[in-house]
Amino acid sequence: NIQHTLQGLVSMVRDASGGVDSRFFIQLQNDAGWADDRYAAFGIVLENDMEVVKQLEKVPVQPPKNNPKQPVRIVASGVL
Repeated sequence: NIQHTLQGLVSMVRDASGGVDSRFFIQLQNDAGWADDRYAAFGIVLENDMEVVKQLEKVPVQPPKNNPKQPVRIVASGVL
């Protein structure tokens, strides 16, 4: 189990049965202990790419689900 203690950590959302689905999130704070044992961490954003994440964080959202008000797409990524 990877603890949610690092900014840039990438985690999959778990469904009610404990399985993972296609939703994921990128951790924006260094301490997100509330996510431990709730979400499956599987990767981290590289340090040089955190600037892109910070730009994504500025996209306006629509409450209550905080969906982006404009489309946000990741069109290229890599695997280490």
